[in-house]
Amino acid sequence: MAPPKRRNLPASIAAKMRGMNLQTVGLIASLGVLALGALAYLTLLRKGAKRTDDGPNGAKLSPDIGSESEIAGAGGANELSAEDQEGQMRRALAEDEARLGPNSPEVANDLENLALLLRSMNRLADAEPLLRRALAINEASLGAEHPDVARKLSILASLLQATDRLAEAEPMMRRALELAEASLGPTHPTVAIRLNNLATMLRQRDRFAEAEPLFRRTLAIDEVSYGRDHAELLPDLTNLTELLQATNRPAEAEPLIRRMLAIHEASLGPDHPTVAGDLKKLAQILEDTNRLAEAEAPLRRALAITEADVGPDHPDVANSLNGLALLLQDTNRLAEAEPLLRRALAIDEANFGTEHPGVARDLSDLAQLLEAMNRLAEAEPLMRRALAVDEAILGAEHPNVARDLNNLAGLLQTTNRLAEAEPPIRRALAINEAKFGPVHRNVASCLGTLAHLLQTTNRLAEAEPLMSRALAIDESILGADHFKVAIDLSNLATLLLATNRAKEAEPLMRRAIAIDEASLGTGHPNVALRLNNLASLLLSTNRLVEAEPPMLRSLQIMFEFERSNGCTYTGREGFLANTRGLLAARGRSESQIEETIAALGRPAN
Repeated sequence: MAPPKRRNLPASIAAKMRGMNLQTVGLIASLGVLALGALAYLTLLRKGAKRTDDGPNGAKLSPDIGSESEIAGAGGANELSAEDQEGQMRRALAEDEARLGPNSPEVANDLENLALLLRSMNRLADAEPLLRRALAINEASLGAEHPDVARKLSILASLLQATDRLAEAEPMMRRALELAEASLGPTHPTVAIRLNNLATMLRQRDRFAEAEPLFRRTLAIDEVSYGRDHAELLPDLTNLTELLQATNRPAEAEPLIRRMLAIHEASLGPDHPTVAGDLKKLAQILEDTNRLAEAEAPLRRALAITEADVGPDHPDVANSLNGLALLLQDTNRLAEAEPLLRRALAIDEANFGTEHPGVARDLSDLAQLLEAMNRLAEAEPLMRRALAVDEAILGAEHPNVARDLNNLAGLLQTTNRLAEAEPPIRRALAINEAKFGPVHRNVASCLGTLAHLLQTTNRLAEAEPLMSRALAIDESILGADHFKVAIDLSNLATLLLATNRAKEAEPLMRRAIAIDEASLGTGHPNVALRLNNLASLLLSTNRLVEAEPPMLRSLQIMFEFERSNGCTYTGREGFLANTRGLLAARGRSESQIEETIAALGRPAN
């Protein structure tokens, strides 16, 4: 059986939808083209087009009603505003009620058509009673098992979903699915649409285990109906990919994203803005799976496509600049990242003004970069400004506020204002736990910051369980070999060393070094920090010969970082003091020590 064709909405309806929230637009799209079928059918009917009947009880509005040319003519040549179409529909409804009575199936279809138009205009409260009345008419006149009843159940459920009444929507979606399976068979494209709607609602309710097999079944049906490389599969691939990412399975999501990219490139061309979106998704997967070097190329290509599409000063360009800059920062190219972040900030300020969450994000990212470059006096006012903007716009309990508080607390610790740092980090932790629950990356980040503060203020017994919890969260979400897990390992090892448990600390330190070298590269500043910590541990256990190589290598990486990024390494004085102490303990003279340090500071040939 040929699958139903899906159409584009008429321009007047599409224009209305531009002002709708994405969830509502997505829900309308997920029904296939029912809205278009209704509107096109009504226009064709007024023009004298023949109505197609399906079953003994009268007409059914089919997604493939009319030919492409007929629908183009209906939606294009005589383009009406949505308000004018509403007037036509209300007149048609009144005529049919007077001619056929208020409870005829024809009137139910008129009500459905009008409700779909109102929903496309984002007038959901006006649409709902019309759909409920249409459903009641069809159930009474056609019977509870009729396909028209199933369709109206599906449309009403999607409207309830759009108004966040998910508990009400679920039984309607399940019944609509059951009716479609009974009347059309388990592999019909309409069944795939109903499966997708139900799975989307379950995902919204965080019932991922229930949603996943439905998304997979949807994809399987559509693959048979349309072929594996058809554009109709893109929503299915997107939905399944997002679920896999939400359940921390990026390796499973990657082939789906690559498949989406290939379909979009083939159908839209390699320079289409939708391709740029796929490239950014792919880059995120590569970053999540610790393949930072691979992520750069898709990010740069996405940026180029976006700039060519919308111009250099569009917010979408700012978003792409931001993503590329963060990758450059993670791969130790801070000097390259800074102009990108400053350009993103300028673009967003020009487009949105200075008081906008997107601007706050840019401020936060730039501040963290400046902190990494040891430009703390420049970073702090940006962090405080980001916090003020987010609190004013988003409210005091928003996760973005928690992000800002966490960043500020870390900087306050770095500048030795420990008493000031504790309230904001505790507040950030409370916000994130309330929003995301106890097992989330944002929670782990706050736990790490708080634990470090507790360690710095000599509250080691309080710090250790927080560090262990942060490590467990990140390992469960990111995997055991992610570079952010290395941070947790290093923090916990440092605390264990401070509590005279060097034997427990050493394997954690060595594991952190191995992770960072594999994921970030042997010359990354994080590697320098880990090596310095390991050398300090070996020094504390009187293993001076073993301590010297990692100590000297950490200093060499530090000097290279400073040359590459034009800034002073934050831990510079500590590194130098540790190196001098170790070399002195190894019996070197002061002049020998300084010559060794100077040699390490010279660029390699």
